[in-house]
Amino acid sequence: IAVCDHVGHFGFDYGVLDLLRDARQRILKPGGRLVPAGLKLFLAAIESKSCRDRVEAWSTDVVPSEFQWISQLSINTKYAVQLKREACLGPPADLGYLDFQIDYPDFLCWSAELRMSRDGILHGLAGWFDCKLCEDVWMTNSPLSDEAIDRSQAFFPIHEAVEIKAGDVVKAMVM
Repeated sequence: IAVCDHVGHFGFDYGVLDLLRDARQRILKPGGRLVPAGLKLFLAAIESKSCRDRVEAWSTDVVPSEFQWISQLSINTKYAVQLKREACLGPPADLGYLDFQIDYPDFLCWSAELRMSRDGILHGLAGWFDCKLCEDVWMTNSPLSDEAIDRSQAFFPIHEAVEIKAGDVVKAMVM
């Protein structure tokens, strides 16, 4: 058995795929098990002023103007955040399951359509995971779960906040 806790905010973002592939190929005996065994990935549209404030911090008057160019980089950054259920503008999309017993290409890509269930301001997208430890044992960092572990979710800001209405659909791609 090979055990690791290299599951990131969005599940695979700490390099767990490469780490467990290496463990499986080099040190795991035939029939051996990996813990965790795999991940389900989720993506949701998020309204969170505190998340947006972190992204826009580089463009405030507190930052000297010669450093405000960094604000463009802050838009293309993943943030570790602690979201509440209320931040979700609609139900999450299930992006799929990554089974750690098989190899994956170096480049992964998922598409999703996110239907808004309430009016609000879209500040970005959030990703989280359900992690299969073994058989029927799972852990999650989902803001929708009352039994979530104390691990942040991943927040991906959009360039500008957008007003949305219930029923709107946001098309997203994660690469």
